[in-house]
Amino acid sequence: MSTSKKTFALSLLIMAVVISFAFAWRYIGSAKAQGKVKRTISEIKFYPSSVIPPVIIHTMRVRGKQVEMSTMFEEGNRRLEKTIKPEEEFEEQDDFCEHIKFDAANRSEKKITYVRFRMYFYTQEGLARRTLDTAIEIDYGPAKYGETPNRINPGERATISIPEEMLPELRMEILRVGGQIVRVGVYVDVIHFEDGTMWNWDGSVKKISDMKRVSYVKWSNERTYSRIRR
Repeated sequence: MSTSKKTFALSLLIMAVVISFAFAWRYIGSAKAQGKVKRTISEIKFYPSSVIPPVIIHTMRVRGKQVEMSTMFEEGNRRLEKTIKPEEEFEEQDDFCEHIKFDAANRSEKKITYVRFRMYFYTQEGLARRTLDTAIEIDYGPAKYGETPNRINPGERATISIPEEMLPELRMEILRVGGQIVRVGVYVDVIHFEDGTMWNWDGSVKKISDMKRVSYVKWSNERTYSRIRR
């Protein structure tokens, strides 16, 4: 490689590092400057009230402190008519999303081999439009980097959090949104059982007909939850 090409490549590398540092500094500075704002974490319920989901999300925590969850999109609250109770809100800094952790318990009688969780992120403007600002998917079960696959036996539970490797992209997404995240919605999108059946977000149960490989992280910039739901 010629000297001029090496110099050009080095310049591009330095520029990329500077831009990444600037984004990270802006994010950290924003989180500190904004101080604590009222937030809420909601369990999203797309399934009918008559359905008992095989996995229950509970013991929601932020920075190790337990918080009470609100709910979204259940019957009687499809358009967020339901008022959030005072005890379902908590004050936190802008980076609170990074510190969300919860337990997922298997209350079925079958061994679970895979669960996909979705998280929807809302700014105040997004809530006014009743549309999400961005979303992520977290997969639990598939083996990563040669590790043993995770399973959840009946009566057992797993602790779920946003994987460390996803955080840089999450920070960039929140910066792209350009507003404070004030509400996070969490729900179980799909569950695979050892017997070859699967449970879906709408409460339906069917046979697993296509075991496509799922990626560990996917981003969605869809503007309405109806479009992202598949």
